[in-house]
Amino acid sequence: MSSCCRRAAIPLLLLVVLYLSAGALSKPTINSFDSKLQSVVNQGQTEGAIQQGEPMSKTSWPELMGATGLQAKSVIETESPNKLSIFIVPEDAIVTMDYNPLRVRIYVNKEAKVVRPPMVG
Repeated sequence: MSSCCRRAAIPLLLLVVLYLSAGALSKPTINSFDSKLQSVVNQGQTEGAIQQGEPMSKTSWPELMGATGLQAKSVIETESPNKLSIFIVPEDAIVTMDYNPLRVRIYVNKEAKVVRPPMVG
């Protein structure tokens, strides 16, 4: 190997070592929601999260079928002892399929009427 090639290989080797030592090939970290949920489990308290020892009184509201989205949101906020993120979405909306115990989606049609029972998740 010529001295020219060796001189070029040394900086490249150093870059590879730095890249690997920075954790480029390590396992991906958990996302921020998982971190928040783990914080709730570990500490029992996070702003807006379910508190330990506070049972969730309801997880679904089938009686709200046919109500307007805003009426349904108001009822859920009133009946829930925990702070939930409540979203009103069109019935044909594309949404994530993950389960989030701090979220309720209210699916409404074009007339803004609830078409699926709202539920936690």
